[in-house]
Amino acid sequence: MVDTRARFFVGAMAVVGIAFLVAVVVFLIVRATRAGRVAARKGGNAQGAAQGATQGAVHPTPAATRLLGLLVLVPALLLLAWVNLSHAQQAALMAQLIYPATLAVALMLLFDKATRAWNVKPAGETAREWMNLDALVFLLVLAFLNLLKTNPGEKYNVFFWDVLNLVLFFFAFWLLDRKVTRVRFLVAHGYLVLLPILLLIWRTILDLPPPAEFAFWASLWPFFFLALIFFVLEIIVLLATRDSDNPAPGILKDAVFLALYGVLLIIAGR
Repeated sequence: MVDTRARFFVGAMAVVGIAFLVAVVVFLIVRATRAGRVAARKGGNAQGAAQGATQGAVHPTPAATRLLGLLVLVPALLLLAWVNLSHAQQAALMAQLIYPATLAVALMLLFDKATRAWNVKPAGETAREWMNLDALVFLLVLAFLNLLKTNPGEKYNVFFWDVLNLVLFFFAFWLLDRKVTRVRFLVAHGYLVLLPILLLIWRTILDLPPPAEFAFWASLWPFFFLALIFFVLEIIVLLATRDSDNPAPGILKDAVFLALYGVLLIIAGR
């Protein structure tokens, strides 16, 4: 049985590796062709070049296709855990490597944001991004501490849900930090709506008992309903400010949300 699973793992990894290499080659060919066409269409307009130099360099936001290389790692980790690792080894891999590495990358991205010169976003939106990104990283720390506190050992059979949480975290983080679309804050609130549901599934699969005291306020539902309410409020803010660049309503809403979320965390931690 072990040999069969090992052979399946090797074969699956080989297929994934070959598919990834083919995708990279195709991407490079398409990119080179597109760059050649753009270079052929561009003329030597001295006036436009001088105007661009006067205005300063604008750093474009990265394309979403660059995330495909990272996504290849996800099925590889899932296959590795399913084929070669026991539940206790999966828990150790998550607690000792994947979560610490994710936190290190998140802190590095925050440092990069603090030191990066980017002139494609107004200051108000940047302030909203900082509030939401700091909150996401703090909740990631809580997820890591929750895993350490639970210490499931051989009962750990939720590797997929932890990986899914980290994938959604990185997607929300990347969208907030690297893109300029107005719906990126709505996606961040959507992740906060999903987070209690993911934790509920995580605890249910592990068969963890609910808290005995302060049943409702110590449960996941206050966080879910609060995030859902502010998810709807974010939709209202988007509709109300679609013809305006004023970030004040969004900043005020996010500040109130984070304050209430912090109060709920304090109550739940009692």
